[in-house]
Amino acid sequence: MFRLVHTADWHWEADKIDKCHASADFIIKKLRELKPDLHVIAGDYWNRRQMLTKLSAVIPALETMRQLADISPVVLIYGNEAHDAAGSYEIFRNLDTRFPIYVSERAETISFHVPSHSFDSTDSIDEATAILHLFPYPTKQWFLAGKENLSIDESNQLIQDALRNIFIGFGAISMEAPCPVIFVGHCNVSGAVLSSGQSLLGQDIMVGKRDLDLVRAHYYALGHIHKPQRIAPGVHYSGSIYHCNFGEVEKKSFNLVEFDQAQVPKVLPIEIPSRPLSLHDLNWDEESGPQPMFWDPNDVVDWEGAELRVRVNATKEKHALITDAEIESRYRLAHSITVDRIISPQERIRSSEIVKAKTLPEKVFEWGSSIQKEIPANVLTLAGDIERSITL
Repeated sequence: MFRLVHTADWHWEADKIDKCHASADFIIKKLRELKPDLHVIAGDYWNRRQMLTKLSAVIPALETMRQLADISPVVLIYGNEAHDAAGSYEIFRNLDTRFPIYVSERAETISFHVPSHSFDSTDSIDEATAILHLFPYPTKQWFLAGKENLSIDESNQLIQDALRNIFIGFGAISMEAPCPVIFVGHCNVSGAVLSSGQSLLGQDIMVGKRDLDLVRAHYYALGHIHKPQRIAPGVHYSGSIYHCNFGEVEKKSFNLVEFDQAQVPKVLPIEIPSRPLSLHDLNWDEESGPQPMFWDPNDVVDWEGAELRVRVNATKEKHALITDAEIESRYRLAHSITVDRIISPQERIRSSEIVKAKTLPEKVFEWGSSIQKEIPANVLTLAGDIERSITL
């Protein structure tokens, strides 16, 4: 039986180092118990470009990778460049570890072999323990390099054709494989559901489920979407290893995948302890009548035990009608509460006198009166000059 571990979206970041450490330590402990044959990390190991300093996340992230590769071989693909900067994985190639670390920065297929625990080309496919189709984050810039003059429709068609050609090529190899075939991709697959707190790049390329079918893999190990989910049989996002953004309240997990002799994957999600990040809004209710009222449009009670962020949206005057203590009393079971007060623009009703005014200087004068501001004489003169120039 072949045992695979699938993780993704580790998002190592100095500002969130405690969360990173807690989830990483849990995963390492579990993997030592599970003893997988292979561990694939489907992109976004970093959260942003890192500097090698005592306060950065680089040293603990390297130590974690070293411990992971002392448990089993690791395959690591690049996520999007907003997180995994170009070249940021090179540091892993030279780590001194018991098992090898394979880094992929382009679409390719490799073979994996046990008991040697080695990676090779597909020339030795008949002897492989598993075949891995690797698909790092696809960018429109890469697909359209040298073709900047295409229309939007032409560009989209070119990208879709290129994707299908890559997947058809993967599929041709899959048909010859006598072993489990695993697709490892960092991409946005149609039908995936986002956590309410996660936002994606505007230039994301959407991969269709029918396109994935062309790969003919037994298991699809996906990264990029933080919410763990099954898209289709054998097609899984493992999700991020901790709650990264406010609005992420779902349970976090990674996948243990076991393949039987018929290459059928059995997927077992393993929950990772992590504190949810709940996000709620309090908006001023204009229809509340004489009694001031703030209301929360999200009626789901998901803040129990969570770090909660409450955004209060109202004009400056209305903010004075509710205190932080009153806000906290509404969400008593939250682990912690951060209140963000967002000042909405003050909407002013046009004075009826402005409507009645005949000339532009008169309208400007009445507008000043409506906001209790005296308009200088030179401004009124200028308004008259403008009006006359328009009517000439």
